[in-house]
Amino acid sequence: MSEPTDGMRDGDPFWEALGAPETNTDKIAFKPPFPAYPSGHATFGAACFQIVRLFYKDRNNLSFGDHDCDEIGFSFVSDELDGYSRDLHQAYNAARPIADQPGTIRTRISRSFPSLWHAIFENSLSRIFLGVHWRFDAFRASDALSNPTGNNAKYKDPCRINYDLTAGEMVGGVPLGLSIADQIWAANMSPGPAVAESIAKITPVMASVIPPTPRVESSNTNIR
Repeated sequence: MSEPTDGMRDGDPFWEALGAPETNTDKIAFKPPFPAYPSGHATFGAACFQIVRLFYKDRNNLSFGDHDCDEIGFSFVSDELDGYSRDLHQAYNAARPIADQPGTIRTRISRSFPSLWHAIFENSLSRIFLGVHWRFDAFRASDALSNPTGNNAKYKDPCRINYDLTAGEMVGGVPLGLSIADQIWAANMSPGPAVAESIAKITPVMASVIPPTPRVESSNTNIR
């Protein structure tokens, strides 16, 4: 599955995506070269937040359903927008403290979320705005949109979104991440036979269709 930027460049070969920002360097923004479907960012993020949700639900005897909205609010400051990291005016010098290197200091931005369920939704959308993924790489339109087949469609309040799948349905992104976390939690924080079997099946397939690429050094902290 091609990324959105591939189609855009058919119309404008010089169009550039915003990309993931290179931090503390003078390099240009980075766009990861991988297939669109499914969104690994949405999958990993959903798995991470779901494990945290299940942990606090169990420890604090909270009453929300495993796939329902919670009330675990939090605030977060990223490494890229912490009021200290910067876009350098020259190449990074490892011999000098970053605070002594000329550059544009990025504004500190603190994001607050009323729930971990909200964070799952926003995390899955973030890669769409970077031009890396389509919406369906993260979830079904019928799950997240108030009017998925008509005009002026709007996203639902994240607390009203349910990502559950019917038996045999193949959807990656958020539903896949939730499923992985549920299985790991049910297996007492170990992969469990179902996850291990899935990994064993997909590893040789991925190796056969994706040729190895040389490792490149990057300071980009957005690459996950």
